[in-house]
Amino acid sequence: MSYRIEGSELVSKRVTKNSFRREIINNWEGCCAYCGSQPEKITLDHVIPKVKGGMTVPSNLVPACAGCNVSKNHCDVWQWYQAQPFHTAAREQQIRSWIDQS
Repeated sequence: MSYRIEGSELVSKRVTKNSFRREIINNWEGCCAYCGSQPEKITLDHVIPKVKGGMTVPSNLVPACAGCNVSKNHCDVWQWYQAQPFHTAAREQQIRSWIDQS
């Protein structure tokens, strides 16, 4: 089992990963960043896909319902998002602000 040091405690990699995931989802209040739905099960989407060099860091991860995550796939996020019927300028700005964080 892998361990990482968090604060002064030794915690498992799994606990760290779950905490990382929960923090991102909570920042979006459990809603899909793209369509705004609040699904029972939510995924994390790489805004810039890993296959295109996107990193697994909070600023490149947003919560996404399964439908949006599968639909976006490896597409350019802005081309894909702006073509969606649920696109809103306000939500797009929220996503842009999120990924611009350091």
